[in-house]
Amino acid sequence: MKKPCGKTCFHLLKCDDVPYSIRTVEGWGSVDKIFVELQEQKCNYILINCGATRSLSRLQLPPDSIVYVLDSHRPFHIENVYANEQVHLLINNSEMAELQLPDVDSVIREDSDDEDENDDEDAPYEQQVENVRRRAIRREEMQVWERQRNRILWKYYESTWFSSPSCVTLLELAAEMNKVSAELMWYTSVGLNSAFIDKLISIERYTQICVDRMRPFVNRFMPRNIINQGRVDDLLHITFGRELLLPYIHIGTCTTL
Repeated sequence: MKKPCGKTCFHLLKCDDVPYSIRTVEGWGSVDKIFVELQEQKCNYILINCGATRSLSRLQLPPDSIVYVLDSHRPFHIENVYANEQVHLLINNSEMAELQLPDVDSVIREDSDDEDENDDEDAPYEQQVENVRRRAIRREEMQVWERQRNRILWKYYESTWFSSPSCVTLLELAAEMNKVSAELMWYTSVGLNSAFIDKLISIERYTQICVDRMRPFVNRFMPRNIINQGRVDDLLHITFGRELLLPYIHIGTCTTL
């Protein structure tokens, strides 16, 4: 599934003459090492099929860079969604309801207690007592909020799954940029079927993607006379057989722009 994603992504970059380099990664240590090596360079990153489920804020991101994450692993790490303006997650709008993201105020909170306890030394006794009471109330409220946050995050991270293959999202992005082609559609079809064969998506999701998201591209690039005669399956189809499912060595691809 990585190769179809790469084909489409690199095609879009070449169309706009955007220089890029490709780095394959074998783990999070490799990803962090790339960020460290390029700290002094002003460039952006595209993480393909990695990066969504781990907090990128905890890696050493270059300060002036933007990281675009195109990953079908779910659920997203909550800090990638709310707590880092450098991270941009690329998904289809139709998936937002399925994500069931918790409300930002229930999982992200900044401590606004900026009072210094040393300031109480010069305050009247009554004011010192009032300040202590307010701090105790805030600490209690924070403890209640943290317990509620832990319950919400436990439920949010309870299940893991694969969403629509990244190659499908890239194909739709190419269409919005008016850079789609029959060749890109074919790459996407290969990636989609690869995800189905490897049991990353269910037959229901596979069928839904084919009907709702791939059919417009098939209708767009197939000859009109073939479509009208109902002979689409005779001209363009993918067949596959049972194969030994070997695990991938690389977890994803990191592209620097």
